[in-house]
Amino acid sequence: MKQQFTKKLSLLRLAYPLVALVLTAIIIWLFIFTVRYLLKEIDTALTTPNPEEASTVDEARYALIAKKLNVKIDDVQTSPPTTPATPVKPVPEVIPTPETTPEEGTTTTPTVKPAATKETPTTKPTVASTTATENTKSASTTTTTFDNASLKIAIYNTSGKTGAAGGLKTALEKTGFIVKTVGNKTTSVPVSLLRVKASSADYVPTLKDSLAKASFTPSDEVLPEADTFDVIIMIGADILTQP
Repeated sequence: MKQQFTKKLSLLRLAYPLVALVLTAIIIWLFIFTVRYLLKEIDTALTTPNPEEASTVDEARYALIAKKLNVKIDDVQTSPPTTPATPVKPVPEVIPTPETTPEEGTTTTPTVKPAATKETPTTKPTVASTTATENTKSASTTTTTFDNASLKIAIYNTSGKTGAAGGLKTALEKTGFIVKTVGNKTTSVPVSLLRVKASSADYVPTLKDSLAKASFTPSDEVLPEADTFDVIIMIGADILTQP
């Protein structure tokens, strides 16, 4: 018996907390429901109703009541929504100004407005650039000066004509050349030659001009650089046929 009694007591001890837990849950749910309901009512009370929705609800209710009372809806004149009238701006009165006629004997001179004169832009004198091709700098022409006296010249006469080498020597010395050697060669050369080293080729035009004054026009020939002389003039047999 004691065991059964103790079992009942243990069951009761377990049942009480369960019941308390269920009641607590119900109380919490009721509290949340009440709070949400109150918030919803407060929200609907604070929100401004839409006038269009209100009008439609009223018309529906009115139609239902009219149907129960057997009243035709067409007989009821529904007043259209009144739109606020736009305020009309008052038009200011225009008071005409009386025309004043000039008195007799008085002449009225019309006021002439001065004509607006356009300012003519002052043209600044344009200074013509006197410099042509960027101040036309005179190109400094570098003239290379040749030292004619520095050449070693030899004249050999192979034509057999007496005095031919001496005449060429005189013509060359008039232009500043110095002839180192003048002589005769037994081996005759058919054509007169002007033999010049490649390193002294710049002197060829001046040499030819000097020889042309003596009526001597030789053919050109390159002289080896290893030769003792810079220029060798060979007087050939062709001068015998010259006048």
